[in-house]
Amino acid sequence: MSYTPLKTTPTDEEAIQRATKTDEEEEWPVSSHLPRPVPRRLRIIDVIKGVAIILLLAAFFMLGRITTSGKWHHSLSGNDTALVSVGKCSPDWKEAEEAGCVYDVVLSTWMHPRCFNEEMYQKYKTILQDMNFKYWLEPEMINEISLEAVETGEHGWVWTDGRYHHLHCSIRSRANPSSIDERPDSLGHNLSERGSPSPLFAVQRQS
Repeated sequence: MSYTPLKTTPTDEEAIQRATKTDEEEEWPVSSHLPRPVPRRLRIIDVIKGVAIILLLAAFFMLGRITTSGKWHHSLSGNDTALVSVGKCSPDWKEAEEAGCVYDVVLSTWMHPRCFNEEMYQKYKTILQDMNFKYWLEPEMINEISLEAVETGEHGWVWTDGRYHHLHCSIRSRANPSSIDERPDSLGHNLSERGSPSPLFAVQRQS
């Protein structure tokens, strides 16, 4: 018994080929649906960029705070940077005493008790005594007075030799270094006097 092979028309074969080709084109490889892995080097670069941006923003933040606040001043509490006013002491010794101010003979000024550094004062007062200064009520050096009378502050102008000015500038720059920053001419004055002190110095009453 013989069979006759099924014959397809050219039209049917073309249709089958087109359908097969269409199915192949619509099939996507599995890997095409997955994101490609980012190289490790690129991940490290991204992390470094992120850290750099954070540090830069932090630096700008701190710079902005310093710029807007102006100069930094230490308050009496030590916790605040705002400038604290404790009032002024009059150069007139009677008014200064009534206001409760203290006279610093080395700085030759009346000051608020909270600004007075007792430890530093005693240190420089000892140096002052060891240097054995003499004091007069006039530049002609006629009427001499004692150190005890000078340190009361109950006087007008008192005259002594230029070494006193040297000591005065030394303790002032150490006791209040911020005053040098605010007055650039003060630094030049201190350096000049330390190098060649004047032969005569007036211990004046300062506000």
